[in-house]
Amino acid sequence: MFTALQATSLSLANLLGMRFMNDVRLRSFFNPVFGGTMIVSLNSPQEMTNLGTQGLSSWLYQVVRDNERLNILPEKIGPNQYRREPLPVRLHYLMTPLVSVQSASSAETEQMIMDAVFRQQCACSSLRSPHNIPAIPSREKMRPGCTNKKVSRD
Repeated sequence: MFTALQATSLSLANLLGMRFMNDVRLRSFFNPVFGGTMIVSLNSPQEMTNLGTQGLSSWLYQVVRDNERLNILPEKIGPNQYRREPLPVRLHYLMTPLVSVQSASSAETEQMIMDAVFRQQCACSSLRSPHNIPAIPSREKMRPGCTNKKVSRD
């Protein structure tokens, strides 16, 4: 489990770092070819401040069990093979831009970084359209003993 959490965090940091290096507005800050020294780090904002590091802190601050994913059966991929179930957890990241106060445009740079984070989030969430993710699993995908009853809201 811990390897999956670490791999997810590293993938997120690498994805954001690559996007920032290729972003026209941010590459001068993140891309070493253009003189950039900022990084995307998994350290907490306090740890980055203590180390004197600038960039984006993408700190995993909370892991919560996802109760909506607990009753979904594993997907059958062969006669006797099933796909491993994903971890039923939600990961909460605190994204904090850290830019030196001595910089004349530190607030603007921090806002550009957050803008790029939000743009990345929108790009990723568009891949998961709401109609492709069932809110309530169909009966055949639920574990035995679970029901999919219609609930009235009256």
